[in-house]
This record gives sequence, structure tokens and C-alpha cells, in this order.
Amino acid sequence: MNDWWKSFFKPSVYPLAELVSDEETEKETRELLRRLPLKKGAEILDVACGVGRHSLSLSRKGYLVTGVDYSEGYLAEAKRRARAAGIQANFLKRDMRALGFSGQFDAALNLWTSFGYFKKFQDDLLTLRQIFKSLKPGGFLVLDIADGRWLKRHAKQKDWIKTERGWELEEHRFRGGTDPAWISRWVFIGKNGKVSEAESFSRHYDRKRLEKALRWAGFENIVLMGGLSEKRNAGLASQRIMALARRPCPRVRRPCPRVRRPK
Repeated sequence: MNDWWKSFFKPSVYPLAELVSDEETEKETRELLRRLPLKKGAEILDVACGVGRHSLSLSRKGYLVTGVDYSEGYLAEAKRRARAAGIQANFLKRDMRALGFSGQFDAALNLWTSFGYFKKFQDDLLTLRQIFKSLKPGGFLVLDIADGRWLKRHAKQKDWIKTERGWELEEHRFRGGTDPAWISRWVFIGKNGKVSEAESFSRHYDRKRLEKALRWAGFENIVLMGGLSEKRNAGLASQRIMALARRPCPRVRRPCPRVRRPK
């Protein structure tokens, strides 16, 4: 499963465009903007943007968004949606370990558990470092991921889930040891009866491990809270973790304002 994500993240295998409604996307975007202290016109990097649902939603609200993803199929759908809506958003094919940006963005997003996919833990750290490098001094990272601690205690080994546009079967197996992770099997059944199957790998992150990785990458002033679809102060009861962190400002300038937990 070294590069499982190359074959997994395709519209024909993992139908991302069919799994979340436009209404849910707008709800997530509104909550994101409540937590993220950005003015309209800010430049935002959406890492692993998928079909561009958050990128396009933010673009409609006056932000300058660049979405990056490895999946050509997802990027094609994102561009199609942008053209249909008359939205100016930039979508590029990138490996998140080699983004190729330097000091360009006011904020970077990594949402919907789009992190922890690589077999080597060092590649996760490289990803965070690449995002760090992409930000302007004082720029924010928002990372929203499943809480591994909650999953280990409560996740079902097998579960059918009704989505907006069909059914999804999830089967999960936890791998312990010094580098814990989740190995999952997915079956998707669309309303038209079309079936697709795939396997995935996701590294196990709880709050402690995620904060440690962010600090290694150079981020400071890290605030951890509940995910976008949860109460912001859900604490250990949260099923997800949203990390808000900042790239430090140069010491020769006035210090950056501190990240604060949203009220």
C-alpha cells in the first residue's frame, strides 16, 4: 500500500463529489471563517483540495484560493465546477510533499482528514514543512483530521453509512506498534447501483502526536479544538481535531498576534 492514494483518489473509485452536499460544504466554510482570522482578499492554499468544494466556496466569498491535489480526475472536476460557476480559482497538480511555494499564502488548509496517507512518517513531517514554507510569516495553517483517540475507542470495525447520494460501507483495522495507523476497506454504492471498492491507509493521530508533528515543522501558537462539524470546545469527546497554528513572524518585526481559541 505504499502509494495506494494514487489509485484510490479517482472519481471512479472514491466518488468524492457524491459524498457531501453543497449545503454541508457551505456550513463547513462558514464555521471555518468563524475560526480563521482572515480578511477578504487573503490568499489561501487548499492542500488536497479534491473536487474543490472548499476552494470554490471560499472563492465565492472573496478569497484568492489556489487548490492543489494529486488526482487529475478530481482537479478536472474542480475546474469544471469553477467554469460553470464563473469563479476564478487556481487548481494545480501537486504532491503535497513537494508543493513548490515559498512565502506566498496568508493561510493554508488541509481538511477532511487529508493528511497521514504516506507509509513513512517522515513524509507526513515533510508535508507539514512544505505547507509551513508556503505560508507568509504570520500565516495560518488549519488542519482538520479524525481524532485517532476517539476512533480507537468508538469506531465500528464495520459500518454502513447513508450519504447524500448513496451508501458507503467502511471496514477498519487498527495497526498498533510504534507507528500506529488505520487500514480501511471501502465499498461505495451510488443511487444508480454502481459499486466501487478500495483500500486506504491513514496514520493514527491523537492531539499529542499531531501537536508534536506541527511543532517539529516549525509552527507555533498551536490551538487544538473540535472539528468543523462539531462544537469548537468539544475537548476529548470530539470525534475530530482541528488544529490552528501559525508560522512565526521574524524577530526583527513586531510579534504576530497570538492565535486565540474562538468563542
